[in-house]
Amino acid sequence: MRLAAAARRTGELCPLCDGTLRADGDFEVDGNRYVPCPACHAHVATPAPDQRDLEAFYRGEYYGVFGAAEAGPRRQAMLRRLLSRIPRRPPGRLLDVGCGAGHLMALARAAGWEVVGVEPSRQACAAARARYGLEPLAAPLEEADLPQASFDVVTLVNVLDQAPDPVRLLAEARRVLGPEGLLVIRVPNGDFHRAAWAAIRRCPAGAAWRLRPLVIFHPLCLNARALRALLARAGLGRIRVGNAPVSGSEWSVAPGAAGRAALACLAALARAGAAAAAGLSGGQVLCAPSLLATAHREGP
Repeated sequence: MRLAAAARRTGELCPLCDGTLRADGDFEVDGNRYVPCPACHAHVATPAPDQRDLEAFYRGEYYGVFGAAEAGPRRQAMLRRLLSRIPRRPPGRLLDVGCGAGHLMALARAAGWEVVGVEPSRQACAAARARYGLEPLAAPLEEADLPQASFDVVTLVNVLDQAPDPVRLLAEARRVLGPEGLLVIRVPNGDFHRAAWAAIRRCPAGAAWRLRPLVIFHPLCLNARALRALLARAGLGRIRVGNAPVSGSEWSVAPGAAGRAALACLAALARAGAAAAAGLSGGQVLCAPSLLATAHREGP
């Protein structure tokens, strides 16, 4: 989706932390310019997406475009690995925000969680009912009017960097978490995708076109520092950020069996390299395609 709206100019304020955006360190992807915030280390897309355009896309078009990929076996495997890495075990109540067709909800229910989901796409909610017998609420979290302090775990899988208002979304996620409740977030690793994009742009045109789907850019490009700052600003504590499980769909774009096999090898190397870098650096170097963050609600 092309990010359409009035341009965000250098010198304007970051939507995450109110820091001043600046031009040095910017880059361009598909006609959209990403401008860095030196205060929180995020990169912000410009033209700035209009909140109403984003909301309309996720309510109406998103499931038709991405629903089939989200149901694929490789993504299901990623969700199982992600669920296994949540540092809390059932019983308890788990809320999946942006739950799509309920794939993570179904896995969590099978693991023993009492599950609730919120999803703005009515198509996706209907698919969750048909496939799993689940009943997600057809609304964004901010409009779902869920009770305060009513969940032990809240998950946002590939949601935060696409949200029309990430700050408001995190505030609502914190509100519905119970005391010592756990927030789990998966987002693309901005540092990885910026480096990959710089390399892809140097490839011959045909190779660059085939490799373009490997890199992911949403309205916000978040690295580990930006994610930690955003969670801390939302009033969450005990923040941990690490490499996330890789989704096979992120590495399945090459045509032909040979191309897919080559990318499968690259995926294995990426996982091994990311794990080694994180281990050797004490978690300071995170170079997987996606990040996994956990944070707790502390205090009132």
